[in-house]
Amino acid sequence: MRFSDLMSLPFDERSGDIDVKAIQSCLPEVPLSVAVQVYSEHGRKPAFQTQYGSLTISKINWQLLKVPASELVAASSQFEGHVQNVSTRAVSIGTSGWNCLDPRPDVVAHWREHRTWLVPPILTNPSLLIGHGALWLMEGHTRIGTLKGLLNEGYVSPDSLHQAWIGSALKG
Repeated sequence: MRFSDLMSLPFDERSGDIDVKAIQSCLPEVPLSVAVQVYSEHGRKPAFQTQYGSLTISKINWQLLKVPASELVAASSQFEGHVQNVSTRAVSIGTSGWNCLDPRPDVVAHWREHRTWLVPPILTNPSLLIGHGALWLMEGHTRIGTLKGLLNEGYVSPDSLHQAWIGSALKG
């Protein structure tokens, strides 16, 4: 199944989100978090269809891994400007407190207490996208930007580990 095939699945007319149960029926091995964050919420978006339409998503092995912060913030992305903008928020922690990171109190509390995100972002390794030598960030740009800012400001160390979904090509 290709990413473009998601367009044929049932979806919510109001939100545009593709039905998660339909995704799970077609791709039973895909973790729920990936199905929701990438396939359901972004599967019908033109930018994602342009970028990932030809990607054979049924041949992706998804693993929840602990990845060093330095590797995560070095990931390439279609929205690198957004990642960079979000990263600048951490500069204000010393004067404004942690609330400068995000408007959602639960997200802020989790970053402050655990120095990581609530929900792991979705990345792929270079084996899936030719032309990219590093991890590629599919979803979680605000999370990676926040991590980058906290790393730049010394609130997390480069070798700190953070959970992330990493997709790689299935063998065989």
